[in-house]
Amino acid sequence: MPGQPDLPDSFYDSWKQLMATHGTVATAHDLFLDTKLYPDRLLSHDEMVDSLKRDIRHTAKLEASYIRIIVNTPPEVVEAAAPYARDLGVWMGVEIHSPFHFERRLDQASPRCRLARRFRCRGMRARPGNLRRAAAPSHHRAGVA
Repeated sequence: MPGQPDLPDSFYDSWKQLMATHGTVATAHDLFLDTKLYPDRLLSHDEMVDSLKRDIRHTAKLEASYIRIIVNTPPEVVEAAAPYARDLGVWMGVEIHSPFHFERRLDQASPRCRLARRFRCRGMRARPGNLRRAAAPSHHRAGVA
């Protein structure tokens, strides 16, 4: 995509027109924090935060409400970017993959859940039967972009 990772406003204008033409709305953006972007070093904390903020900004410009963060994103990076996401109206959620699993109580052991409590989210026992689909914001339920 020309301009990636910093897309021009014309891209977002075209995106909004495409969504309106087809009567659809964006709901989520999925990110992968490329901590090994450089061959000789890992990204620094500040570089990871900047990368996450760029994805949050992209999510907001797509007019999506959610961003899925892969489980290996350091919790301290998520914490540093959380106020920015809040200010742009973007919810962040952690996407869990192997070797992580649902058998342990995440709200007791995970730094992410301590982070969630700090930002007034409720802890939960992460088992498939206890997971609930988040309700879409009212403008998404109404089909208005």
